[in-house]
Amino acid sequence: MKQHKSCKRYVAYFDMLGFKNAVKRNQDVAWSCISEMQRSMEEMLKTKIKDLSNNIVINERVRAFIFSDSVVMYSLSNEYLDLMSILILSTKLFGQSVKYCIPLRGGISYGDFYINRKKNLFCGLPLVRAFEMGECIQWSGVRLDPIIIKHCEIYKKDNNLFFSSDIQIPWKGKLKNSASIDIYALNWPKIFKNNWTKEPPITVAEYYEAFKEMFGDFEMLEEEIQQKYINTVEFINNSLLSIETT
Repeated sequence: MKQHKSCKRYVAYFDMLGFKNAVKRNQDVAWSCISEMQRSMEEMLKTKIKDLSNNIVINERVRAFIFSDSVVMYSLSNEYLDLMSILILSTKLFGQSVKYCIPLRGGISYGDFYINRKKNLFCGLPLVRAFEMGECIQWSGVRLDPIIIKHCEIYKKDNNLFFSSDIQIPWKGKLKNSASIDIYALNWPKIFKNNWTKEPPITVAEYYEAFKEMFGDFEMLEEEIQQKYINTVEFINNSLLSIETT
């Protein structure tokens, strides 16, 4: 087999919480939601990014795929605009996932990543890292590898363009055993602060309403799944209420 050299890349992995149960419950609804999300992602890849010296399209920097209940994104290189593109695309996709009734959870990492674009094959530690970082946190959110935060700080200092405190926020992530872990998270509630239909704090019932058709009544969910929504709403309110005090 022909060998393909690895390259330093930014890699994101997201899984769709509860999607298997949603398919069992109503596969027509599940198919409709994931199809709409795919079309939305294709449109988001056409988004243009502007800064002081560049005007590029996200798909010139990032590739993205949906496989059943998983989403994989990777940058084509490891430059400032690659990180900027994958963070913007991840934020947009996460915001749209609520609209399409699909709660996402995942991570974004960086490192050597093997690609065979003709066969859509990819492999590397940053994908494993992104998966593991997201999998252990009981919520719907995006965890950022510390190296991503480091790169953001470097680019913020060097470029003073896109990167600011708005893009990330420190958080106490909840593990499956209810213990907490210090993490950095993509601050999507703040980025989409103008899209919320009511003033914070929002309730779990208000947030879950968007997912009810896909997953059924909140009271019928397993306790562990309910807790993920509770943790998510706690994070959302922390982010939105912090805006009012700054």
